[in-house]
Amino acid sequence: DRRVTGYRVPAGVSISSWRSVGASHNGFFIETFMDELILEAGADPIAERLRLIHHELSRRVVEAVAEMTSWDGATPAPGVGRGMAFTFAFGVPCARIIEVSDTPDGIRLDKLWLAADVGRVLDPVNLES
Repeated sequence: DRRVTGYRVPAGVSISSWRSVGASHNGFFIETFMDELILEAGADPIAERLRLIHHELSRRVVEAVAEMTSWDGATPAPGVGRGMAFTFAFGVPCARIIEVSDTPDGIRLDKLWLAADVGRVLDPVNLES
């Protein structure tokens, strides 16, 4: 339900390699934009993603991570916030929720929950006949 297009432009400054592939930073940019849209709409991040996701395995990982945190959309406590992100890379749906707190030393990552469906992981060479 989305199309992402990239364009190569001449580099204005010297660059070096990103130590990953496009899925890592594309996921960050897409989910950051989704969060801004969802916040502006006053919608719940889990409910909105479930409304938009039609792929069954992807829906299940979003539901699983929400269940892990007993997500109800409420702020857990004053000075504490939660964020949610979903990516689908290399055929693997992955959802995560982080919980952060505002401390005198800055933002601290307190908890992370992750759900992914990697399918059946096996080496065909080791299959028994």
